[in-house]
Amino acid sequence: MRHCWFAIFSGSIALLCAQDALGGVADAYLSAYLEMFPTRATQAGNHAFDSKLEDFSTEKLARWVEVNQAERDRLTKLTSAPDLPFDDRLDAEALLAQVEREVHEQIVLRRPQRDPLYWSEVIANAAVFLLVRDDLPLTERQQRVRARAGLLPAFARQCSATFARAKGDEVAPEL
Repeated sequence: MRHCWFAIFSGSIALLCAQDALGGVADAYLSAYLEMFPTRATQAGNHAFDSKLEDFSTEKLARWVEVNQAERDRLTKLTSAPDLPFDDRLDAEALLAQVEREVHEQIVLRRPQRDPLYWSEVIANAAVFLLVRDDLPLTERQQRVRARAGLLPAFARQCSATFARAKGDEVAPEL
């Protein structure tokens, strides 16, 4: 089910990235989301973060929770406004559902601290979406893959350190 929601949200990200409208309900959150998850930005066709890789440090994850909690508060107020245009209301409600999933994933499930798949998804997607794009020559795509691959050892060390601190019975207990 988690992959289904991710697929739906990824589609939404791709759609939002393709739109040129400024000042929309989701714009600020989308920017924060793509900055937090650079490989997902690449996957969605936004190549501003191609030279970056996720940072799941304790500090960065805590800031991500704060961003989502603030966004949840903003969207809750926004959706209660009686004069909110219909399209903005739909956007706000859909985004609020995503934000609530993010908060649940980070606080309740603690996926970064408990689920190796949270990390391996980044590694799996780090290169493939740089290679399959068709707007750049192959040599430039390969250069971008090499640059991002150079970030993988630090990411793997961060992952190893995270799971070294974890209690063994809390790591992927459903597996």
